[in-house]
Amino acid sequence: MRAEQAKKLHAQLGMTQWYELCNDWLDEKDILRAINPPKINGKKAPSMIPELAFQGMCRGDIPEYAVKRKINAMTVPMVI
Repeated sequence: MRAEQAKKLHAQLGMTQWYELCNDWLDEKDILRAINPPKINGKKAPSMIPELAFQGMCRGDIPEYAVKRKINAMTVPMVI
């Protein structure tokens, strides 16, 4: 999926949907690292699940149809 298309779809999802897509389509090792990123300057870094989901969409690891299905399944889509 092109980065432009991935940005549009990514913006419509929330943390739960990003996590579910990563869990369904990506390796467990990558997900665990994104949930518990290493400390930076002694401080815990924020979860990297949104970035991992975006990268997976751009690489084609998370197919466009799966993202659209997740958006359509949301009760209240997030529109920015």
